[in-house]
Amino acid sequence: MRIINDITDFIFVSDEPCKVDLIVVVGGSYPQVPEKAAELYRKGFAPYVLTTGRYSCKLGRFRGAGDKTDKSASENRSARTIYNV
Repeated sequence: MRIINDITDFIFVSDEPCKVDLIVVVGGSYPQVPEKAAELYRKGFAPYVLTTGRYSCKLGRFRGAGDKTDKSASENRSARTIYNV
C-alpha cells in the first residue's frame, strides 16, 4: 500500500551524520543516546559535546573521547531537560 510506505518514509527519516560545531546530549534514561554521541565525537563529527540535565550515563558523567583530549562539558543542575531549552 503506497500510503503506508509514504507515511513510513515520512516518520522514519534516516539521515547520514554530518560535521557540526557541537553535539548536545539531552537528559534521558537510555544509554544509547550518549553512546552514539561518543561514537560521533570519536569519529570527528564535532569538536565538543555538551550533556544536559540528568543524562543517561550510569557513571554520572559523559566520557566522550575516553582520553586526555576529551572536550566534553556538562550541565547537571537541572532536574528536567526542558529547563535548558
